Amino acid sequence: MSQTAQSKRPRGRPRLDRRHEEVLTCAAAMFSSRGYAATTLEDIGAELGLTRAGLYYYAKSKDDLLNQCYAWSFKKLTDRVNAELGDGTGRERLARFFQIYSEAVCDDASRCFLASENHFLTPESQKEAAQRVSEVNRIVGGLIDQGIADGSLAQCDRKYALIVLFGAFNSLPKLYKHKGPPPDEMGQNLFNFIINGLLPKP
Repeated sequence: MSQTAQSKRPRGRPRLDRRHEEVLTCAAAMFSSRGYAATTLEDIGAELGLTRAGLYYYAKSKDDLLNQCYAWSFKKLTDRVNAELGDGTGRERLARFFQIYSEAVCDDASRCFLASENHFLTPESQKEAAQRVSEVNRIVGGLIDQGIADGSLAQCDRKYALIVLFGAFNSLPKLYKHKGPPPDEMGQNLFNFIINGLLPKP
């Protein structure tokens, strides 16, 4: 970053203001839809009406911007999960989680939390991205455990349940493509299809 860009950064700036969020929304959508390598800072700046130098106000580098997008989209997901998951059986809460998750992965900006291109990040940022993915696995693993404990889900190996669930739901964007039912409905249909194999036998 140039000395000029550094000197213009106001002190005491809020960590994430409205314009910063617009930058992350735009960058995350472009990284998700085009791929990191095919997206330049000039592309992002042109979409936002900012110069490349103007983007340095919000990020130290392109890979720093990618890492910010990962962290921002992860926080959006977990904030919504914490606010909306609510009470219920393990199965009910698991179904609600994947409705929320479906809406996130079907939106170009929101699905950036999947960190599918984290190999472009620094080793430290890669570790942070891996920790965020582990946190999502921990949340879902806890819901599966709750369902097994309360009898709303059958006894199963949690590792395989996580692989099946995330493998299926991470494929939703390919099915969605802005056609057919809304993402939350697609998510509910997919969940009901998968979960029948996890239900206790009568």
